[in-house]
Amino acid sequence: MIQAERDKLIGMYIEDRESVYHTWFLNNEDRLKAFRTIKKGLKKVTREIEARTFGNDFKGSSLETVVTAISEQKQVFEGAAHPFFWKPKLRIPDIYENPENQLAFGRFLNACLHAKNEKQVLTRS
Repeated sequence: MIQAERDKLIGMYIEDRESVYHTWFLNNEDRLKAFRTIKKGLKKVTREIEARTFGNDFKGSSLETVVTAISEQKQVFEGAAHPFFWKPKLRIPDIYENPENQLAFGRFLNACLHAKNEKQVLTRS
């Protein structure tokens, strides 16, 4: 797609008052409130991981609270929690059994919290 076509398509999307751009991102106090809750929850998850008090199960964890808040934001996120359920036979994800993986995961989440773009996530985690 050439740049002019892409710019036209983006312009049409932004002008569409029913698009996700307007209904989900702009002036949506409920959505902003949810993002604040998610950010607060992620901070709790990273603190628990660093303090080695995170636990070994997704159910009832601070991570479950965050993933639930994320998955409630849009149907697109439906099933977002699935990868975080501990699967003993498959050993995925190994953030519940392996302290090093848990720390790496916590540091990745912390990098996400403080980054303004994807390059910062990659250099901080």
